[in-house]
Amino acid sequence: MYDGTLWRHTKRLKSKRFEIPQNTERTVEKSIREFKNEIRTSKFKKARPSEIICFMKHIKINKAPGIDSITNKMLKNVPLKIILKRTEIFNHMLKFRHFPNCCKTARVLPILKPGKDPTHPVSYRPISLLPTLSKLGEKLILNRYLTHATKLRHPIPQQFGFTPQLSTTHQLIRVVEHINEGKNSNLATAAIFLDIEKAFDNVWIEGLIHKLFAYKFSQYIIEIIQSYLANRHFTVLVKNSDSTPIKLQAGVPQGGILCPIIFVLYMNDIPQVINITISLYADDTAILSHGKTSDKAIVALRNYLKNPEAWLVKWKIKLNVDKTEAILFNKNNDDWPKVKVYGTPIEWKKELKYLGVVLDKQLNFRAHTSQDQAKI
Repeated sequence: MYDGTLWRHTKRLKSKRFEIPQNTERTVEKSIREFKNEIRTSKFKKARPSEIICFMKHIKINKAPGIDSITNKMLKNVPLKIILKRTEIFNHMLKFRHFPNCCKTARVLPILKPGKDPTHPVSYRPISLLPTLSKLGEKLILNRYLTHATKLRHPIPQQFGFTPQLSTTHQLIRVVEHINEGKNSNLATAAIFLDIEKAFDNVWIEGLIHKLFAYKFSQYIIEIIQSYLANRHFTVLVKNSDSTPIKLQAGVPQGGILCPIIFVLYMNDIPQVINITISLYADDTAILSHGKTSDKAIVALRNYLKNPEAWLVKWKIKLNVDKTEAILFNKNNDDWPKVKVYGTPIEWKKELKYLGVVLDKQLNFRAHTSQDQAKI
């Protein structure tokens, strides 16, 4: 479910802007129930052997296999007869809207973080390995998903994550240019950087499916994605032995091809207003406001934050308030009124890191340069 702390803050605020989460749950449940009762059409875009051959041509042979132990090298060297048979199987998958259960178990490798205590579970970074055939099935679904998403012009232009020809560098340039434009126009810029907690692990699956309905994706695409996300399991590999499979209760599986793209769709309806600039890279969210004075920039940011607060609660997205940071560019950050997130004041920082780059309030990148030099 959603974070109890956020819900308590929501109740305390008692604002009409906030939709009661139970109302959203009822709306989502109703739309899913109505969708299940719709007459199923037989129309779907068939997979072709050329699609599978193209996928196999681009996979890297040095990638670790999933729980089925089928390596990419094996897949690259199968004969044409197997490719034709595999195409037939995937067409049945698309026809019956069923993603095979044997492809829905991830193998998790716990990798110890540098300098961390190996006796603590939180000291490990989980690496999720999915079966290669699962990724092939995902690729076929993704090709069909993107055909519709492109027509709808999804994702929104502010989202640079998992988007062709866009990277963290492009989003950083966009943010820096926006701040400099304000500086050149004698405007103050206030910014807040939201820290979404375990974004992929906490996705509300029913809410995601509801959004696919709202964006009018084809019936078979919605059903196959619904099947892909349901009844997923994972095992943990320790000393060459897999643990007993554990069922995932929420979230989208990491390590796949399809999940990052549909996660971007889940973030697609973040509230927007004219005088606020939003910068997204998947879940990394920066919110910036200009003002003729610092006070006016801060007031605009304060007024806007009521909207994403309600949106986050509505879609059960957890925000780590303690790691959320704010900065006021080109000004002394010490004496200005603070912005609040769920009632918690956010301290103004002299510098912070966004997408791997340290941004300081003068935006001269000295802090980032010093940090890089210290690593040499």
